[in-house]
Order: sequence, then structure tokens, then C-alpha cells
Amino acid sequence: MIRKHSFHDNSCSERNFRRNIYPKSRTAIKIKEIISQNIVKRVKDKVLNASIENSLNLITELEKLKSIQRKTTVKADNNRRENSAEHSWQVALSAYVLSDFIDIKVDVNKVIQMLLIHDVVEIYAGDLFAFADSTQKAQQMQNEYNAIADLYKKFPTDKAKEIKLLWIEFEEGKTPEAKFALSVDRFLPFLQNINNQGGSWNEFNISKQQVLERNKTLVEVSSTLWQYMNEKLDEAVDKGWILVSSE
Repeated sequence: MIRKHSFHDNSCSERNFRRNIYPKSRTAIKIKEIISQNIVKRVKDKVLNASIENSLNLITELEKLKSIQRKTTVKADNNRRENSAEHSWQVALSAYVLSDFIDIKVDVNKVIQMLLIHDVVEIYAGDLFAFADSTQKAQQMQNEYNAIADLYKKFPTDKAKEIKLLWIEFEEGKTPEAKFALSVDRFLPFLQNINNQGGSWNEFNISKQQVLERNKTLVEVSSTLWQYMNEKLDEAVDKGWILVSSE
């Protein structure tokens, strides 16, 4: 007796076919997905590790600021020369403390960041004495702009870009934050020399007139600190710690 072929038989055959074929297809697809995910993860890990390495290398590079000596001396350490890293730390701390006495509204955290990085260019350009002549200052400015560009090229990270933009803002001195940062950067050596009976003023025959000219941005930033500076400079003149004028 010949068995008739039914619709049920066709359905069973098709299901058996799918059972034999589809599991292999799904497994292959799953394997491809896992491989693809692993490749993506390895690429992401590689990019992340490279980013971490660049950031750590940037930190190591910035440590070189400790080797840059300034003309100001450290009274608390037998009047040795201060280095630029120490100066950057102290001037940032000074901005935080002195923010209570300013006449303009600023983002103090941004000022602190600005001051922490404001001298990083000295790693490549070196430090220039605050009272150098105009020709030397013009050359130093060009050297420093080249230095900040070189730093970013060498360490093309987001943080290096932030450092570059903060440094440019500081140097241009147009924003309230930059004006405050510049003022504190120039006020601190004044304070250090006052506390050191003239310090580098005596060594380099600096005058009251020169100090006031260098600190003139303070007039806009803090009338209180400007008045304090003038009073202390008068006392310094009386005590022979500083000349009246450079003439």
C-alpha cells in the first residue's frame, strides 16, 4: 500500500531541515559577534592605553619645571633660588587666599588652574628675569609661544589642549580670571622680597618705580592690595631695601 504524501509530512521535513541548518547558522553568527566584540574591545583598550601613556608622559614632562630656577630666593631654605614649580604652586595657593580681597568677579578655580600651568613654557624657553629689557622680553614671548605649541604637538591630549588655551588666556590678560592671575603672579615676588628685607631687589638694584609699574594691573583687580603694596614699598625705601627710582 502506497502512503500518500500529506501536508503534515512536508511541514515535518521543513522543520527537520531547519533544525539541521539553522543551529549552525546561529552559532556561526554568534561566533562572528563575539570575535567582532573582542576586536572592538582590543581597539578601545589600545586607544585607552595610548591615552593613559600620553597623559602620564605629559605629567613626567611637566615635572621638568622643577629644574627651572628663578631669581627670587626662598627665605625658609637658606635663601636658595626658587624653582618655577614651587612658584607655580605658591602663586596658585596665593590666588585662593587673596580672592577675598579683589574687586572683580572671577572663577577662582579657573584662576588656580591657570596659575598652576602658567610657567610650563619655561621647560623649553627658560625663565626670564621680571625686569629684563624690552628686547629680551619680546624674544622671550616668541620663545614661549613656540614652547606652548611644541608642548601640544608633543603631547596631543585633551588636557594638553586645555593647558595651551589656559596659557594663551593668561598671557593675553583680557579676561577677569587672567587679570587676577597676572596680578597675583606679580604680587607674590613683591611679598617674598618684602619678607626677605629686599631680597632680589637689592641684588639687582630694583626700584620702587619698577615694582609699581610691573604691578599696575593690580589697580583694577584689588584697590586693597594696591594700597598695601604702596605702603610696604614706602617702608622698604625707608629701610634701604629698594631704590626710589631707577634713575
